[in-house]
Amino acid sequence: MRGGGNLIGKVVGRLWSNKLIIDFKNRHWDMTVPVKDQSSLNSTLSNMDAIITGSDQIWNSACIENMGLYYFGIDALPRQKLIAYAPSFGKNRFETNKYQIDTLKTHFRKFKAISVREDDGVSIMQNVFGIDNVMKVLDPTMLMDKDYYLRLAGITDLKQKDSLAYYILDNDPQKQRWIDTLSRNLGLKPVNINKPEYNGSLPIGKIRSLRYPSIENWLKNIAESKFVLTDSFHGTVFSIIFNRSFLTFGNNARGNSRFESLLSMFELQSRIIVNPDEITLPVKEINYPKVNILLNKYRKESADFLLMALS
Repeated sequence: MRGGGNLIGKVVGRLWSNKLIIDFKNRHWDMTVPVKDQSSLNSTLSNMDAIITGSDQIWNSACIENMGLYYFGIDALPRQKLIAYAPSFGKNRFETNKYQIDTLKTHFRKFKAISVREDDGVSIMQNVFGIDNVMKVLDPTMLMDKDYYLRLAGITDLKQKDSLAYYILDNDPQKQRWIDTLSRNLGLKPVNINKPEYNGSLPIGKIRSLRYPSIENWLKNIAESKFVLTDSFHGTVFSIIFNRSFLTFGNNARGNSRFESLLSMFELQSRIIVNPDEITLPVKEINYPKVNILLNKYRKESADFLLMALS
């Protein structure tokens, strides 16, 4: 029965979480009709003057097996402007067969402009595909400032709480030990902003605990915290946007290249923790006036790239 109760809770919790995400999309996004096959994809793309492919790990070679080359804009028409904005390869290498690489070598020549999110992405474009005119830009979430996300989260008067927000995708006892240690050392209440794990029998009343937080609450918890611990790229991004003190656990399984490239832009490489037992206390404060000057500089450069590409 324990497994059955837990399964019911997970299913209901997942359905509720999906509803929160769908509601968010409907409120904030202008979307096409669902694309379910090649025909509907062709129909949707035919109405576009420009196609921007990008954001996050859509160019990770591990994705090709399931998604083909769709996210490389392979279906763009000759008359359309084809632009890449901040796609990530996820790793410092691109591993697929020679046919796919040769196909992409030819296809990349059709892009009007190409940018990528990481330094390793620039190297891959140059060394694997022979494309030199590639720019490194900010992740698109960083194009908007803190006030935009505060409005999105429904915060009109930001007040920090005595909390340590932790957003961990791959938790383990070592990380959990440091969450507990650091929260005690800083005198902060640890707040899990990912889905809590629940391994026992699951009465219906506890289904709520298996829901993922809404996007608004996820943002709110980071904005109101005094410290963030995460192993997530976007957990790190929003720590910077909200000017929160943070540490990022390196994530070898998901790729450390993303963290290193992001944090080097702001001279924050020391915030990456490869071995949690290497954390030293007290944690040094971040010079956010300097970080924000750099962030505004990169925002302008990234926005200028988009405007140039679309002109």
